Amino acid sequence: MGRKEHKIPVGILFVVLCFCYMIPNYVQYQLSPLGPQLMEYYGLDLGNLSSLFSAPMIPAIFLSLAGGILIDRLGPKNVIGIGLVLTAAGCVARIFCNQYGQLFVCMMLTGVTACFITAGAGKIISSIYQTENIAANMGILMAFSTGAMTIANLTTAYFSSVRTAFMLGAAIACIGAVLWIGLMKNLESEHDASEEKKESMAECLKHALKERGVWLTAFSLFFIMAANVVISSFLPTALAGRGVAAGTAGTMAACYTMGNLLGCFAAPATIKKSEEDLNSVCGSGSCGDCVCMEDSGCSYAGSMSVSDRYIPRRYDSDSDGNSGTTSEN
Repeated sequence: MGRKEHKIPVGILFVVLCFCYMIPNYVQYQLSPLGPQLMEYYGLDLGNLSSLFSAPMIPAIFLSLAGGILIDRLGPKNVIGIGLVLTAAGCVARIFCNQYGQLFVCMMLTGVTACFITAGAGKIISSIYQTENIAANMGILMAFSTGAMTIANLTTAYFSSVRTAFMLGAAIACIGAVLWIGLMKNLESEHDASEEKKESMAECLKHALKERGVWLTAFSLFFIMAANVVISSFLPTALAGRGVAAGTAGTMAACYTMGNLLGCFAAPATIKKSEEDLNSVCGSGSCGDCVCMEDSGCSYAGSMSVSDRYIPRRYDSDSDGNSGTTSEN
């Protein structure tokens, strides 16, 4: 089946996708440099602060599988559009929060977009570009995401107040929702015109659970993200408690996300040269965890690039096959 024609240039579609993926990461990582102010303003302890930083990841626990299946069935415009509206609502509402519980719910809503885009990134990118370019374009997508983390860490401490920082995050989220809903009509029409075989949720789950690569990547990300939350949420607050200036503490925290940014470009290049051993991409980044904080982010970007190179390729070959079951390693 030939590649569909786009009314809007594919480059613009991809930039909008990257911008929308930046939003939840930017508003989440605003919390890290604001740790001391948040603790004072809301009366938080370190456990509360950590839970606020982790709240945007809760939707991924419960909605990732459903989100991926819904994207397959309804198309990315509708599903991710809903996610962006929820994210924008959470960003706007957190400006007016006066209690920890309210802020927690708002932060949880901000993570819905990241959950849906991560679940469908491989499919969305493969619908725009050729399959062999998925890893490189996934690296660019992740670079926008981690770039947003780095910018948030570097700049948020210089805002005059918590609410001023939250207002900027809300404005960016609203712009992203408008751009997505207004421009991303092409991908929906592509999906409707496709001749993909409709499978039940049970069949989709069965295929996913049979794949060793899915499990390896999932567990890799599980441990990497655990380290990510610890470093990103506590480091600026810990440094501020030692008398380090807020701006300097944010810069130190940004070193970790700079490692993510490096991995976004290094991982696709490594994947291209290591087709027979994609696990080495994640492994090399994980080894960096023990050596240098900046390198530790590479394993996260590497795992994401591997997953979006490996999984779509497996299922694309499966859909072109004879029976609809995944091929054996």
